[in-house]
Amino acid sequence: MNNDFFDYDELSRSVDDLLNDEYGAPEQNTDDFAPNWQQDDLPDNYYIFRNAANHYGAGYVPEEEPVSHYDEEAAAMRYDPQTNTGAVIRAYNTDYATRAVQRATKKGRGTAPATRERRQVPDRPQPRMQAEARRSGRPAPRNDMNAYYGGEPQMPKKPRKKKKHTFLKILLFILLLLIVAVAALWIMARQPDGESLEGRREGTTAILLAGTDEEGTRTDTMMLLYLDEKEGEMGLLSLPRDTYTSMDISVPKLNAVYGVAGGGKDGMERLLDYTKECIGYRPDGYVLIDLDCFESLVDLMGGVTFDVPVDMSYEDPSQDLYIDLKAGEQKLNGKEAMWVVRYRSGYAAADLQRVEVQRDFIQAALTQWLTVGNLWKTPGVAAILTTNTTTNLSLQELAWIAKAAKSIGTENVQTDTLPGEGAYVGDGSYYILWPETTARLINEHYNPYHEEVSPDAIYSPYY
Repeated sequence: MNNDFFDYDELSRSVDDLLNDEYGAPEQNTDDFAPNWQQDDLPDNYYIFRNAANHYGAGYVPEEEPVSHYDEEAAAMRYDPQTNTGAVIRAYNTDYATRAVQRATKKGRGTAPATRERRQVPDRPQPRMQAEARRSGRPAPRNDMNAYYGGEPQMPKKPRKKKKHTFLKILLFILLLLIVAVAALWIMARQPDGESLEGRREGTTAILLAGTDEEGTRTDTMMLLYLDEKEGEMGLLSLPRDTYTSMDISVPKLNAVYGVAGGGKDGMERLLDYTKECIGYRPDGYVLIDLDCFESLVDLMGGVTFDVPVDMSYEDPSQDLYIDLKAGEQKLNGKEAMWVVRYRSGYAAADLQRVEVQRDFIQAALTQWLTVGNLWKTPGVAAILTTNTTTNLSLQELAWIAKAAKSIGTENVQTDTLPGEGAYVGDGSYYILWPETTARLINEHYNPYHEEVSPDAIYSPYY
C-alpha cells in the first residue's frame, strides 16, 4: 500500500456500505441537513467541513489567503456544496443518532428531521431504564434520546439504600418479648391459697409483706395485704413491730421472730406461724423485701409522689443512716422513700405513727403504680421480686396478685392497724393486742375464709 496517498473517498464509501448493511440506507442525502441554504447563492470560499472535532461545521476560507497554500489533505476533507464533491467521512456519533431517528420514522413514531435543528424524539423510556425502574420501583426518566441532542443523558437515580436500624429492631424485639411475657403471666396467673380455716372464699388471698432493718435480723416493717377480687376489696393491715408474742425468748416481740429462727426462708416460715397468733389464721404466703430491693423497686416505677408529714432529720452512723427530708408533698426516689418508711424518732406516737406513715406510703405507691401505662414494667417488677426478695410465692401467684390488685383498684383501700395498746410486760415495752376487737376487724375486712376468726385465736398476755 502506498503511504503517500490515502483515498478518502474509498474509505467513506466503505464506511457507508457497512452502515447501510447494518442499519439500512438513509432516506435523504446529506443535502437534506441544510434545506434552507440556497446553494447557488453560497460564495465560492464557503465550505462545509465534515468530521471537524467529530461534528459537522462550516466556514469561510479567507479570500486573502491563496488556495494553493492549503494542505492537500485538508482540501480533500472539504465538502463542496456547489459540485457535491469531496470526502465524506461520517461523524459516527452524530450519524448514529440521525439514523436512530430515521428508524423511528420508518415505524411511524415520528418525523425525520429535515434540518440540523435539534429535534425532540418520542418521549419514551429506553428498555434498560425500564428494567432499572422495575427494580427500584421508581418511574423511568423520559426523553433519554433527547440527551443526544440537548446535553447530558438523563440516567436513572439509584434507589437509596434503606438504613438498617438494628438497634430499633432489637428494641422492638425486646418490647415484643415483654408484651408476650406480660400476656403469658396474665394468662397463667394462679391464686395463692392456704388451709388454715374451713371454706375458702373465691378470689381471696392474704399475703404477709415484711421488710428487714439495716442489719437484716429484724422485720421492722410488717403488713398484711388482703385481696378480694370478687368483691373488689383491698386492705392493708399493719402489724406493730413490738407486738407481744408467745415465743419463749427474752424479748418476745414480733419483729424478733425472723432473726431468732435464723432468717431466710426458715425465719419467714416461723414468722407466718406467729402472725397466726395476731390475726387468727396463717397467711397464704410471704414476701420479704430488703432495703436495696425496696429502693430499686421505687426507682423502677418512677418514684412516688407523697406528702411527707414532718421534717425528717436523723443520723445513725452505726447503720450508715442519714435522713434529711423536708415536710410537704414531693416526688420521692428510692433512697428518699426508704428514709420515709424507716423514720420514727420525731413522731409523737413513735412506732405507731411510723406504721401509719408506712401504710399511707404503700397506698400512695399502689395508687400511682397500678396503671395501664405501667403494665410493661411487670416483668421488671417480677424480676426484682424474684431475684432480690425472699418469697414462697411462684411467679404465677405473684402475677395473680398484681392482676387482682389492678382489677380492684386503689380508690377504696381499707387501711388499719391491729387493735391494741402499749404496755409494759416485765422490764420491756410491748404492744398488747385486744383479742375481741382484733377478731371483729379481721372477720369484717381481712378474712379469706367463710369460717370466722375466734377471739380465742388471738394471743394476748392480759386478755
